[in-house]
Amino acid sequence: MTKIKSITWMTALSLLSTVNAAALECNGLQNAASSELVSYLRKSIPNQGNAECVAFAINRGAALLRAEVRSYGRTENAVKRAAG
Repeated sequence: MTKIKSITWMTALSLLSTVNAAALECNGLQNAASSELVSYLRKSIPNQGNAECVAFAINRGAALLRAEVRSYGRTENAVKRAAG
């Protein structure tokens, strides 16, 4: 079980470093808002030349969406507690 956890963490870290390397090559996407990432993905036809940037935009967009969902959940819980 410990070995599986170690392998999982090493894989995750290697993927993150790959995403960070892709970010360096995808200027303009690093600090883009989710709407800008969606716009980039709509305009881009994925190919080998832009694969790293497309992957970065997808992963970054997903991370932003997860953060928004978590924030929304916290807001909903705070409203319920205040009303309750």
